[in-house]
Amino acid sequence: MYDRTYRFAVVHSSALDQRKQKKINRDVSNEGSKIEKSIKTWSGIEYHCHEDAAAQLEQHVATRLKYHRLTGEVKRMEKVKRRPGRPSKTVTAPVDIYYTCQFTVTEDEAQIKKAREMESTFVLISNVSHEREASCLGLLRRYM
Repeated sequence: MYDRTYRFAVVHSSALDQRKQKKINRDVSNEGSKIEKSIKTWSGIEYHCHEDAAAQLEQHVATRLKYHRLTGEVKRMEKVKRRPGRPSKTVTAPVDIYYTCQFTVTEDEAQIKKAREMESTFVLISNVSHEREASCLGLLRRYM
């Protein structure tokens, strides 16, 4: 680059910086609270046919999340429609059938681990030649 030779060293720190650790934990928590809020809204919707509920479930499960996994199922629900007043002994109350989506959220430990590994990795660029410093470890020590 610019008629100069550079060396690149990819360094993985075994001690993850506390600030980065807190940032990842905060991001996981924020995403979890947002998806929980959305799930509360989505679960409250009643559908009158199973196909509509299944289509909405598929659309919501396809939502891309960074640190969580979203799964769900369509539940069949029944609601008895009673008339006001004392119920009749001879007439049975009609039943309405509707469908709702029930969701389950789990943390994606693999993605969280990957994010922690990415945060603890950095690239060191230097114009120090191999003659002056042969190993990448020596190059890192020179910068510390």
